[in-house]
Amino acid sequence: MPNAAFTAAACRIARLPRPKFNDVMASGDYPSAPTSQPGYPRVFELPDLIGLFLFARLNERGLTVKQAGGIACRIVGQLKDAVNNGRELPEAVYIAHGMVGNSYCGPVQRTDDDKPDVNILASHTVMPGGAEGILYSEIWNITNLRYEVEKGLAEESRIVGTDD
Repeated sequence: MPNAAFTAAACRIARLPRPKFNDVMASGDYPSAPTSQPGYPRVFELPDLIGLFLFARLNERGLTVKQAGGIACRIVGQLKDAVNNGRELPEAVYIAHGMVGNSYCGPVQRTDDDKPDVNILASHTVMPGGAEGILYSEIWNITNLRYEVEKGLAEESRIVGTDD
């Protein structure tokens, strides 16, 4: 199964209408989409596809393009960091929001008994590297997002006949 898709397939996988994607790209509010040269399609790798899928879900649930793009781009950054450093994609990623607007994003770590520490910031009163308190945090289930994207990649592979 391929781990990348061109723009049209990426939009089908993310269930994001292509005209909407074009509008989003024109707005500049989703800067983590892969770049391309004029006349060539964008190539979405697995982290990019997960981000686009998440973006589409957030936007259809009422977040603005800018809000959904901001969250999705933070997640894509964490996923690309893992890939670029030879690590597996994390099972989950969190975003912690501070009292006065700062935020921090990182992979959910495992506890000593090898369970995901989904309550990672509950006992922290300051942001990593800072002195402000945490107002709230979000945890994004990368495993489930990846599953949905990989289903879409498999379907695209069957459509174009590249499935071995």
